[in-house]
Amino acid sequence: LRDAGLTHVLVGGLATDYCVKATVLDALAAGLDTTVLTDAVAAVDVAAGDGGRALEEMAAAGARMAAEWDRWVTERPDDDEARAVLTGPASVQPPIAR
Repeated sequence: LRDAGLTHVLVGGLATDYCVKATVLDALAAGLDTTVLTDAVAAVDVAAGDGGRALEEMAAAGARMAAEWDRWVTERPDDDEARAVLTGPASVQPPIAR
């Protein structure tokens, strides 16, 4: 990802307490800014609360938590940080439809 010029990743998917957590922790270990899209993840919750504990672990490791991320960005169309979080280098990601 770094070779492609990316410095920030957004993570969503299944399952919060397994794949998402592993991906987020790996991205952080690789030195990437990492945001968990909390409204785009779901936990298996083999034991009640596993998903919540996974989110806490990811946050403690340095991941940002973002809910309603699409609204956060579309309400800030002129914000360079918001645009960079979603698009990354133009050569890697397609532009966001507004």
